Amino acid sequence: MLLHAGILARCKSVLLPRRPAAREYLRYIACTVRNQERHCFVAPEESATKHLAALLAQDLRAGDCYCLHGDVGAGKSVFSRGFIRSAAEDDELPVPSPTYLLQQIYDDHLGPPIHHFDLYRLDHASGLGRLDLPNSFRHAVTLLEWADKLPEVPLTRLEIHISLLDNQRQANMIPKDGAEGVSQVNTSNEEFAYEDRHWRLICLQPIGTSWAARAGSIAQQILMQQGSHGLTIAD
Repeated sequence: MLLHAGILARCKSVLLPRRPAAREYLRYIACTVRNQERHCFVAPEESATKHLAALLAQDLRAGDCYCLHGDVGAGKSVFSRGFIRSAAEDDELPVPSPTYLLQQIYDDHLGPPIHHFDLYRLDHASGLGRLDLPNSFRHAVTLLEWADKLPEVPLTRLEIHISLLDNQRQANMIPKDGAEGVSQVNTSNEEFAYEDRHWRLICLQPIGTSWAARAGSIAQQILMQQGSHGLTIAD
């Protein structure tokens, strides 16, 4: 079954079988699942980003793929570090950025291993072939920083978009009577020698029905504990 070229142009690449008809059909499915509800949160400090990561790390499933998007310094590595440490139940676990190695593997915890990728310096000519991403996608929980550098991603996944809020948008989000449990300044210096005062907007975009249900459950938990660790639902 062939689809109109205009429809295909709006679809992201996914891991597809080789048969042309099946490829076109799954591209269509990939288009339709992108309409799942998007959940956005405000993280005014680093601990809020880590709290969101910890909530997601409570449910580790082989084959899960987290695609992390954001500019340099947006907080992708902070999220990954919080996710891995929460899964390992070890707040002091060293979690170096795999910027040069491209991949780090963590398996000293209950559940499937976690494969952490940082593809910022990925050289498609020499780097992609040695990563064995299909194996990670099948048997591990995969954290993909700079996922947009890949030509193909799994059909079902959770896309996480992290962006900095400018000072004006931050000011607009502070209630006039103050916000209980929300810090206006990030003073964490765990990984850096300077103070990062920027708030983050973190949006979860589930791709696939199973991820839609799981992302919705996370949003409900955050709604019930509104303000915990400073994490709040974005209006």
